[in-house]
Amino acid sequence: MDLSTIARDGVFSSAAASRFGLDAAALRRLLRAGSCTRLRPGWYAPGRPASDHELWRLRVAAAAQEYAGRAVLSHDAALLTLGLPTFRPVTSRVDLTWTEPGIPAHLGRWVRLHQCPTAHPLDPERSVTPALAIAQTGLRSRRALLVAGDAAMRSRVATRAQVDDALALLDGHRGIVAARAVAHRIEPLHESPGETLTAWLLHQLGYRFVPQYDVPGTGQLTASGWPDRVDFLVEGTRVVVEFDGKVKYEGRDALFAEKQREDRIRSLGYEVVRLVWADLSHPERVRTLLHAAVMRSSRRDVRRPRSA
Repeated sequence: MDLSTIARDGVFSSAAASRFGLDAAALRRLLRAGSCTRLRPGWYAPGRPASDHELWRLRVAAAAQEYAGRAVLSHDAALLTLGLPTFRPVTSRVDLTWTEPGIPAHLGRWVRLHQCPTAHPLDPERSVTPALAIAQTGLRSRRALLVAGDAAMRSRVATRAQVDDALALLDGHRGIVAARAVAHRIEPLHESPGETLTAWLLHQLGYRFVPQYDVPGTGQLTASGWPDRVDFLVEGTRVVVEFDGKVKYEGRDALFAEKQREDRIRSLGYEVVRLVWADLSHPERVRTLLHAAVMRSSRRDVRRPRSA
């Protein structure tokens, strides 16, 4: 039997399987054969998940169906379904929020159910709002709030005011002070989670910066006439910072074009610091790279002759 025919959003319950003649013994045989995966008691997925992330997505789908009408996806689970990025989500459990006010929170092996944060019932047909999901993850991690918040503002599914209002709903929760302290740093100009985390690290290291900076003079050197744009300019310096999250230059032509771009920027007296994911976990390494670049730039400025 093709199990995908009884699955909805990639998952099915043992109750649904029984309606198609698959009892507990039949499910055990399918599990041994590798034809399906047990997600949690009473819930399965056809085949094998391709990754841990896919396994978490399937568990989120199962929880959403099991609690449909009573609770809605929230926190990182809501961000996942809303298509917003998450930062180090807790994937061992699925977070949901009761739709009705007054129902106490519950922590289980597979789910964490939170109290409704408003005096009015939540829409049982939807997850919590993007702004509330961002605020909820912010209780766990400031970086999680910024990663999701930047993406939400960039895609215009939430505003900073809406996030502030959502944080107000969570007043008194553990982590609320830290979340509120960084909410004003949500910036839609950050084009990826990597850029968001780079900006946060630069801030922690004490640098002020301009995101998405058009380098003056480069427009005269490009075929299109458009200036080269960099991820960040360190304020008060001629140091630019670029984040390379993954290989984005497919083919030798693209790699050569990027080298030409960097050469144009350097030819105008700028230092270029490139960071990758691994660097973001080593702030002292980044501090050393930036300090050296600032010093080189300063020495170059001192040697540059003054115009008449």
